Amino acid sequence: MKFIGLLILFVLVIVIDSFSQNNNQISWSENCRLEWSDFKGKKLEGFKTQFGVNPTALSALYIEWFSASGTSKDYTLCAYFDMNRSWSGDTTDLLLEHEQIHFDIYELYARKMRKVVDSLRNNNVHDSLIYNHDCINELDEDLSAYSHDYDKETRHGLLNTVQKEWKDKVLNELYTLKKYALRPEECQITN
Repeated sequence: MKFIGLLILFVLVIVIDSFSQNNNQISWSENCRLEWSDFKGKKLEGFKTQFGVNPTALSALYIEWFSASGTSKDYTLCAYFDMNRSWSGDTTDLLLEHEQIHFDIYELYARKMRKVVDSLRNNNVHDSLIYNHDCINELDEDLSAYSHDYDKETRHGLLNTVQKEWKDKVLNELYTLKKYALRPEECQITN
């Protein structure tokens, strides 16, 4: 009886932990824009950007693969914003737009990855090592370079005109890859 009670408690802890993690992540959606209230993390003291400056905000973003069947046949890639690891010391509209564009860039690269996955599937390639190489390694490097260029050219959102140009560029690229957009419910985290 004691074992069953411990087992139930263990399962409840896992379910509660999974639920709390899900509520702290936002999957990218065209109609869901970031708000300052989404930035719930604590500022990382002493953290510097790749340019050696202290940022006024940080968005914790990532692209996650998951598969309902555990095989490459139904891989889904989604862009997420982690509320608990994102923070801000400033709440200007310009900075929020800068962080939103970063999130949009992650969705752009999720779509590029979905396009590669689609191509591999169409060619009956189901080797997960090929998926990891073609989708993760190569495009992840491209994503890092693209984000770096965005920060460098906009001076982390300080150059409003340049940021507007980047916003238009990213939105145009998202539109070009709209075939690879997912509905928000397709990216719900189900740990």
